[in-house]
Amino acid sequence: MSLTAIQKRFVLVLAIPLVLFLFVLGFLYVYPTFFQNKAVESTLPTPKVTSEPSITPNTPSQTDQNNGTEASSPVIWATTLANCQKDPEADFNNEKGVSHPDRVFIMGLLALAKKDVAICASTGSAKDDNGSTCEENYVLMTTLSTTGSDCGKIANKDLSLSCSANRKKDPSICSQIPDTTMKTICEAATSGDTGTCSTLPADQKSDCANTVTFVKSLNGHDANACDKIDIAVAGGRFDKAYCTIVLGPNPKKAWDDYYANTVCLQRYSNNVAKEKSDVSSCENIPGKGAENKKLYEDCVAQFK
Repeated sequence: MSLTAIQKRFVLVLAIPLVLFLFVLGFLYVYPTFFQNKAVESTLPTPKVTSEPSITPNTPSQTDQNNGTEASSPVIWATTLANCQKDPEADFNNEKGVSHPDRVFIMGLLALAKKDVAICASTGSAKDDNGSTCEENYVLMTTLSTTGSDCGKIANKDLSLSCSANRKKDPSICSQIPDTTMKTICEAATSGDTGTCSTLPADQKSDCANTVTFVKSLNGHDANACDKIDIAVAGGRFDKAYCTIVLGPNPKKAWDDYYANTVCLQRYSNNVAKEKSDVSSCENIPGKGAENKKLYEDCVAQFK
């Protein structure tokens, strides 16, 4: 064997034990460190798992939806009607903004019921369907029912003339009114003669007769005569309301009754009928054969 071969074998013999020695040494170092880290890791607190927040819809309760009184839908219109009749003035006061003819008329009644013309201020110069402001109606009604005379304060020329003719018991003053129908009604009311109404068209005769009865009631301070006003005639319901509010023993109650049994029913009966699918609710509409005939017909038509 050559020297070179002997040297290679010698190196190999020495290298193998050395490699084994280094391997064992490395193993002895790594093994405890590995398990030591595992041990440390196992002592750490477990992170708390937080899920996405749960949001529960805030559904209004029945008391929230109905001011703590009743269940909600499907009786919202029925509830609205009930609340209107329970507190008429609150329902009326909910209407804010620009005054319309109906509001001017009702405000005039409220001013009379509370005997306070200042209430009319909120309607300003707005007029009702007869072309009169709230204040003008207040002055006219209080003048006709008292011995004083404020007819000159009424800006509406026709109303002012009618007022003066009645206070002076002078039908000739009525001739200054240009509108033929208003002139005839003025003459009938001033004279107290319903026969004068006979010259008017058929659909205006009854209204004229009611006006005569109405003015007689005011002039005579006779609240009982208010019951003679025919509410089946167009405008009759309004004449009677004026009469009972001005002459009755409890004006505010008379206003409440008028609003509850006329305004509330006129305003909400159609919706209540639709909501309940009950045509009979249409029958509650006041003046269904007169001033609210179209409203009644529309209410019934939705069931055909």
